[in-house]
Amino acid sequence: MFRKFGKNFLPHQLLRFLAHSRWLSVIRANEENIVVELYGQRMLLLSSYFIMLANEWNSWEKYYLPIFSLKGKTVLDVGAGCGETAFFYLLHGAKKVVAIEPDLKAANCLRENTRRNKWNVEIIPEHFKTEHLRIPHDFMKMDIEGREGELLNVSYAKECIVEVHTDELRRKFEERGFRKVYSSKEGYSLMSFAPRLEKKN
Repeated sequence: MFRKFGKNFLPHQLLRFLAHSRWLSVIRANEENIVVELYGQRMLLLSSYFIMLANEWNSWEKYYLPIFSLKGKTVLDVGAGCGETAFFYLLHGAKKVVAIEPDLKAANCLRENTRRNKWNVEIIPEHFKTEHLRIPHDFMKMDIEGREGELLNVSYAKECIVEVHTDELRRKFEERGFRKVYSSKEGYSLMSFAPRLEKKN
């Protein structure tokens, strides 16, 4: 089942993780895809996204949530992958997720997961454009592997969490009022921005 399971796949690490996991189980897997059960819902993932999900879910619990309740709110999920973070936000009370994902294979998994689990997710299968910020939303998560610098070209006034991938970009985001909340051993930082906290309920 685990032969040739993605170039970053480490079977001993996965098995050790699953042995201690009560929230995630593998249903079936092949070289490209894996089906998991996560908090009672089944999700189709590309194998590389599974590794990310397994490694980062606990960090999302600490750093990917706003200071206000997501109940009844809309999340703009920029770099949505196969739907892992969309489900994360729905699980934490979001009413709707607008998911932007340019990778067609990942977007197809996201479409299948939305259909299968009856998620309230609007899928936009394209690269991020600053025009997407006009989509009504209450909170944004952005993880677009180096293209996050486009956010520096606009005046953005909603609370968000942005994964920043270089030190130069980190400094530029800090100059704009973002603050670093987390750095990983892979070399990226998570930046948060909340200029209107007094208006949040």
